[in-house]
Amino acid sequence: MGGACRPLKNDLLIVFNGLDQISHALARFSCLEWPKTATPLQARAEAFARCPRNGCVIEERDKTRMNAKGRYVAPGQTIDLDGSVTGEPPQTSTLSFWVSGLASPFVTFGARAETYLRALKSNESSKVQTAINSQFGELYVDGSGDVPPWEQILERRQGYRPGTVDDGVRYITFGGDVQKDRIIYVVRGWGSFATSWLIKHGELLGATAETDIWERLSDFLQTPIDGHLIKLAFVDSGFRPGKKEGVPVNRVYEFCRKHRRFVFPTKGSSHIMLRPLIKAQIEVTKQGSAAKYGLELMRLDTDHWKSFVHERLRWPQDQPGAWFLHNEVDENYCRQLVSEVRVIGVNGKPQWMVRSRENHFLDAEAMAAAAGYQLNVQHLRGGSRRPPPPAADAQPVEPMDSGPDERPEMSAPHPIASVSAKRNRLAEIAARLNR
Repeated sequence: MGGACRPLKNDLLIVFNGLDQISHALARFSCLEWPKTATPLQARAEAFARCPRNGCVIEERDKTRMNAKGRYVAPGQTIDLDGSVTGEPPQTSTLSFWVSGLASPFVTFGARAETYLRALKSNESSKVQTAINSQFGELYVDGSGDVPPWEQILERRQGYRPGTVDDGVRYITFGGDVQKDRIIYVVRGWGSFATSWLIKHGELLGATAETDIWERLSDFLQTPIDGHLIKLAFVDSGFRPGKKEGVPVNRVYEFCRKHRRFVFPTKGSSHIMLRPLIKAQIEVTKQGSAAKYGLELMRLDTDHWKSFVHERLRWPQDQPGAWFLHNEVDENYCRQLVSEVRVIGVNGKPQWMVRSRENHFLDAEAMAAAAGYQLNVQHLRGGSRRPPPPAADAQPVEPMDSGPDERPEMSAPHPIASVSAKRNRLAEIAARLNR
C-alpha cells in the first residue's frame, strides 16, 4: 500500500456504524473515483478507491489483503492501530453484518463504477437506485427532498374553480407539451411580482400528425377565458408529429406560423444557457425549404424553468410570487409536477432524473412560466388586471366635461424649430470661442 498509510487506514477496513448493526466496510460509494470525463468503459479500466482519512489510492490488488485483516466493529466499540476491538456491542435481538459491495472479491471497482455510470446515463432514477442498492449495498436518495410529495401539492388547492380569472391577473400564458396522440397543456394567469394562478389544465386528445387537433387548439387559444384572451403561448417543438415521408410539414411550426402574433415554438436546452430564454430564427418554410421570413424559436434553459416551477411548489401563499392551484387539480397533475428531480451529477453539473415518464404537466408549467418571463411578469408591480374589452353592443361612453378650470393642453414644439434653435446656440458659442 505504500509507506504513507498507517494500518488503521489501509490494512483494516474502514469502519462505518449503523443502528442495531455490527458493520465494517472498505469504503462507501463516495470513496470510489474515476476520471470526471470518463465513459462507463473508461471508468471500468481506471476506477479506484480513495482512503477517506488521508487520501491515499486503494487499488484492486490491495483488496484481498485488506479484507483478510478486516474487523467487524459495532456501534459503541472502538478499534486501535493494532486492530484490537474494544467495548461492548449494543444489546439487540438481531445480529446483522453490513459489508460494502466494494469489498467483494468477485466484482472489481471498475465494474461497479461502470454499472453506476450506465445507470446515470439512462437518466432514470429507478436504475440509479438499483445500481446503488445492489452494487454497493447502500441507501439511495434521489433528490426528492428538494420537492414536496405530491400530496402536499394537492393540499395547496384554492377555492376557485377552473376557468376563473382572478382580479390580480394581468396576463395569461399557455404552455403545451406535444406528444404523438395528445397535447398536454396548462393555462396560467400572472399578476404582480409573478404571482400566478392556474386557470386551466388538461389534454387535447388526437393524433398530432393530423390537422384536426391543431384546429381545436386554435379555437381553444382564441376563445376568451372569463372575458380575457391568452396573451402568449409556448408550444413544444421537440417532438415532430408524424414522419417526414407521410407528413412533410412540421405541424408545430405550421401552427405557430399561422398564429405567429402570439404563439411560438420552443425547444429545451440540456445545457445551462447564458440567459434562461433566447430567441432564434428558424429559416425554413412549412414544407421544409428555405424561407424568406423565418419563424422565431424560443430556446429555453430546461434546468432554469423546471427549477422555477419546483421553487414555487413551496412558495408561501401569503407572499408576493405565490403559485396558486384551482380546486379541481387532481393526483395525476400533482404527481407529474414531481416526476423529475434535480441532482448534481459526477461532473458537478445539474441533471434531471426521471422518476416517472409521465412528466408532461411539469414541462407545460415550465413553458407557461417562460412565456410569463417573456412578458416581464417578474417586474409587474401592484394594481389589478385591465378591465375586459366592452361587449360588441355596448354604447360608447361620453367624455365628461372637464370644466373651465382644467389646464389647456400644451402643444409640443415644432421639430424643425427646435433643431434651428439648437444650431443658433451652437453658432453663438463658436463665435465667442473664436474671438
